[in-house]
Amino acid sequence: MIEQSRKDALKTKKVVRLILTPLICVLIVLMFLRLWSGAGSISIFPIKQVQVFGNSSITRGEIIGIIGLETGDSLLFFNRKHAMELMRRDARIRSVEVVKLYPDTLRIFITEKERVAVLGSGRKYYLVSGDGIVLSAMEEPAKLDVPFITLSLENDDIKIGNRVDNPVLLNLLEEVQIFRRDYPEFFHFVDHFSIDESGVSVSLEEAGYRVYLGSNITEDKLKRLRALFIVLQTIHPDNSSGKRVFEIDFSFSYAAVREGDLRNEL
Repeated sequence: MIEQSRKDALKTKKVVRLILTPLICVLIVLMFLRLWSGAGSISIFPIKQVQVFGNSSITRGEIIGIIGLETGDSLLFFNRKHAMELMRRDARIRSVEVVKLYPDTLRIFITEKERVAVLGSGRKYYLVSGDGIVLSAMEEPAKLDVPFITLSLENDDIKIGNRVDNPVLLNLLEEVQIFRRDYPEFFHFVDHFSIDESGVSVSLEEAGYRVYLGSNITEDKLKRLRALFIVLQTIHPDNSSGKRVFEIDFSFSYAAVREGDLRNEL
């Protein structure tokens, strides 16, 4: 019985050695290969292709720069978790996944933050996210299915990937997203928003209305504006082409509507 146990123990040790020995050899070989690869002597499974999916604002070149990928880097020793961590530090990226495809391809799947507005400052134009992150620059304010906001204030610190340091803009972006989701048909009449030292104004040029909203934008204020707009469209149905311009002050609890020298409080 004891002899049989000894035989079984010896057999188990042999099996373990048979398994461990090749593994140890492989690890030693990989270690030396990594050292040689790092020294620039050889490159094991060099990365020849970088495929980026889901990006619209961030370019492929920016992605390669963020992860620090260089010519000849090994796919085998590429640290994809570290690369994902580096990309997540970019405020424009919501989520990212990196996949290695042997022998030579790196695939990067990106979900960017949604663009919710075009921001104009001076003669420069930018796409911005809902939390005020500058996603990318634009050569001209192309007509997109998002609100157009102009900043009349001097603002030289607008940088790609940073948040715009303007509390009035951040307030407007937050409220407009909610209101636009609930009342998309109203935004057909919105030409643009503008922000200056006094606060926010909105131009409904097609209908002939310019509205001052004040420095604090709320969902309730936008809802009241929509209700007033419907009333004015009923009263002045002939102004659908913007022949007359009405100026509306919505900075108080009531709305002051002025056409020329005529002022009515609603």
